[in-house]
Amino acid sequence: MNQTSPIILKTLEELLPRSVLNDIACFTFYDKHPRDKRTIDITICSNRGVVQEFFKKELIDSILIENVTKVEEIKLLRNSKCDIFYLVAVKNELIILSKKENLQFHKRIYNVHTYDLNDLDCKGYASLQIISIDDAVPLVLDENFDELRERSLTIENVNSNECLITVSNIMRKLTEAKYSTKCNDNTLKEYVQLRQMAAFAMYQRTETNIDNSVFKLNQSEISSALQVTTKSLKVKCCNKKIIIISSLFNTNKVPISDISVLLHGTNKQSLTYTTKIFNEIPVSPYWEEVNSQIGSNKFSTIVAVVDLKEIRNNTMSSIDFDTVVSFKREEKSYLLPLGTIGISALDIMGDNFDILSNEEEERNTLMLALLSTSERINLCLRHIKNPDDNDNMVTPSEIFCTYLKMESLGTDNVVIHKRSPHHILYGVMVIFEENVVSSFNVMNIQVYSRSHWQVLALVHYLYDAVPYKIIATTQDYKLTAIIKDLTKYNEMSEVTETHLNYTECASSLLKQTHLLEEYLNNCIINTIQSKSTDIKNKVDLDIDLLAQGLPKYMEFRDRILEESLNGVKSLSFNIKPVYIDSDIIISDD
Repeated sequence: MNQTSPIILKTLEELLPRSVLNDIACFTFYDKHPRDKRTIDITICSNRGVVQEFFKKELIDSILIENVTKVEEIKLLRNSKCDIFYLVAVKNELIILSKKENLQFHKRIYNVHTYDLNDLDCKGYASLQIISIDDAVPLVLDENFDELRERSLTIENVNSNECLITVSNIMRKLTEAKYSTKCNDNTLKEYVQLRQMAAFAMYQRTETNIDNSVFKLNQSEISSALQVTTKSLKVKCCNKKIIIISSLFNTNKVPISDISVLLHGTNKQSLTYTTKIFNEIPVSPYWEEVNSQIGSNKFSTIVAVVDLKEIRNNTMSSIDFDTVVSFKREEKSYLLPLGTIGISALDIMGDNFDILSNEEEERNTLMLALLSTSERINLCLRHIKNPDDNDNMVTPSEIFCTYLKMESLGTDNVVIHKRSPHHILYGVMVIFEENVVSSFNVMNIQVYSRSHWQVLALVHYLYDAVPYKIIATTQDYKLTAIIKDLTKYNEMSEVTETHLNYTECASSLLKQTHLLEEYLNNCIINTIQSKSTDIKNKVDLDIDLLAQGLPKYMEFRDRILEESLNGVKSLSFNIKPVYIDSDIIISDD
């Protein structure tokens, strides 16, 4: 205020009380807008960050801006609705205040390098343009200072011919990309539909139970003829998926391969689904996913997984489809009908349709449904204790059952969250080992979830809900303490170094070199002895590999390939484990 002109100082003395004159950092006069009948003369901002409105030397309203260092400027702005906003500029910051009935904080922007008010599109509305300290791209706020305004670059705003050409090319390529994406989506949908229709057409051609057949067979007779025994279908819902479960027993003397379930909707053109094959095992999780092959006299369970959206988003009240198993036996394809299934909206709303809510469901069926509809990720849990903490090692059962409210699935090392279908962990299954590695206090667990965001939520719950310091990582990471008191938790990474024995391979390379040298010398000699002048002129320029004739060249090539193969076979591997310190550091904070 020391540099304020006498005329302005006299005006301020007429509008403000003397108690605030010496503490004014900046001020702005009221614009007396005809659509606004507010009684305000002047608005000031003090060095302490207090914004005050005065009318006839009386305080009308005020607000304190906290944590300000140096106030530089205050401006009065309006939007198209004639609402008042105050723009307060401090060092590297912008504070925007709104004025309805009272002064209120609207937005605070940090790391401000420069700012400006411009009418970018020449439409009569000024926009706040901000350039941050760490970003050269300006931020443009709308007239209400709420959101970033979309700055669409149009032809009218471009003055340069070079820019016009660039913009035209970009817009053309954008249109091409949108068109290509749309065409690719349509092509994919048509491909899926044609694939389903082709599979069903093949089924209709090969199925014997049709009206024009000379004889008719039922499902059991077809199974007997193909020497593949099946069980009745089970239809359940799990993890927002429809699962269709059946079992196959291969009584053939040869294995069957390329097994897949074919679903053809009679009232829906196509369905999106996947096929998985499981074998039962005696340990947790009691099922093991295998490739699409069943050996001779082997029993396997096949599961078709259909997204629930196929039925939920359908305009019809139910979907009926035929279920067929396709497989190969001795390079010949066969189709085995399993039956017709109908799923209605009423079935989905049934109490026992969701396998997680059915308390009477068998354990093996429940785990099979979870494995079919889940993704697996392996995690390592470590209980980090303070040096003066004498508590015992926390067990996985205590972590998941006591603190995360998960339920045991009939065994000591399998838990599942199925208490509330609205919980973010609903349907998550964890398999762990009760035996903790004593040297590192590492607990290895297997997490089965619908997607990775459920695994992330589980890690957050381990940090927030469990009253112990539990460090969860994938198996690829090792921990190293940064303070001496926690060095007992240091882990060593084991890296396998492979050393190749090149002795025999080097001998093979020498033999190949001698063969190549001998063959090239003979080619040069034949080229020199040629009677053609054109061929002789190429002696110093290139070598004709076919100068000795095609039979000699083929013999030379076979000898080179044979010697190369001998050299590769002679390589021997020496594998040594090497232990290195990890570069992953966990602090004690």
